[in-house]
Amino acid sequence: MKPRLHDHVYTLLELVTAVIVICLLIVGIVAVARYAQNRARSDVTKRLLIALDQAARQYMHDKNVLPADDSLRPDDPPDVRIAAFIEDIEGHDASLLVDLPAYLRQAIKLAGRPYALPVQIVRDGWGTPVSYQIIKDPRGAPPRAVFISAGPNRTHTDDPDNYDNIRSDEPQ
Repeated sequence: MKPRLHDHVYTLLELVTAVIVICLLIVGIVAVARYAQNRARSDVTKRLLIALDQAARQYMHDKNVLPADDSLRPDDPPDVRIAAFIEDIEGHDASLLVDLPAYLRQAIKLAGRPYALPVQIVRDGWGTPVSYQIIKDPRGAPPRAVFISAGPNRTHTDDPDNYDNIRSDEPQ
């Protein structure tokens, strides 16, 4: 007996089911990849903020004042604030920048002066400029430096409840 032609043909329902399963697998893989990418960007940003914070603390320890304390205005944009910070650190002791990522150290060295650096040099993992702020304590305690990343939504806010911002003064 000869086999029939339709014995080896998939039904439409089987084909649709296979396509749906493949689509669900692709969606799952994309979601996991995006999560891993955001996690990696967050880790890189945290390491950058920690390195900047350590440089500010050492500068404060050495000079009893924070970098660029006298030259910053509250309305300065983040890239101007961080450039003033780096220029002040370099003028005091460039070795304080040794913990910065290699691409930042190389760009600072090539440019000669941080203000000549392109704005994109000190940016978080999402490409947003890192903000440098000096927090003064009204009770007379020494001021402290805080570095803030806008985080995944790329929006800097002063709202401490903004879950998206990453700050150097937050516990890791």
